[in-house]
Amino acid sequence: CAEAYLKTNKPEQAIQYSKKALQKQSDLDEAYLTIGQAHLQLAVEAASGKEGRVQLDAAHLAEAAKIVKDLLARNPQSLEGQLLQAQVDFYGNRLPEAERLYRAVLDKTPDNAIACIGLIELLLSRKQFVEAEMSARKALEATPRDSAPNPVFVGQLALSLLGQDRFEDAYLTVAPYVAGDNKNPYLSLFQVASQVLFAQLRRLGENLGEATTPALLDETTTGTIAAAAPS
Repeated sequence: CAEAYLKTNKPEQAIQYSKKALQKQSDLDEAYLTIGQAHLQLAVEAASGKEGRVQLDAAHLAEAAKIVKDLLARNPQSLEGQLLQAQVDFYGNRLPEAERLYRAVLDKTPDNAIACIGLIELLLSRKQFVEAEMSARKALEATPRDSAPNPVFVGQLALSLLGQDRFEDAYLTVAPYVAGDNKNPYLSLFQVASQVLFAQLRRLGENLGEATTPALLDETTTGTIAAAAPS
């Protein structure tokens, strides 16, 4: 289905599938939402490896904006539509509007992981590291005891700590998860950034022990945060 295409990073196929569904029934909000999400995904992918939101694919971002505008005109109370609008606003550098919508969605659905991740991203982009830390910790504390923590929240917490120059706290936050998940953009980023982090720690005379350092000191590890956290 279209949602499966999105989850497997195949936005073009998601668009084609959804358009076929709309040929059969033209008022399927879910199909429009999927097309908007797919265009947003394509816009963000275009920025991978580049610096800042200015490198986003403007055509795909504009298409996502058009679709979500039409969707919300038909159904203003759609939380999914509001969330997509928040993401479009964020990547369009309309941060106040994005923040308002993220918080509105979280007011109604406090456990909405996408909205929470988006709000923390926004706080990180504004260098509001203390509030980002508080939000990431709150999200992690809400994790059920029998479930693994969301690695994105772990990475966001580490980044918020790094932004406060709390290098040791950042390391201890992410170290248990890095070796087991090299594909997550946040944790991969931390593996790369750890070279700088350890240099800082050595200069400060800190000693975190040698038992957990090899995974973080692997110089062959590469990663990028561009797709997940625009700077």
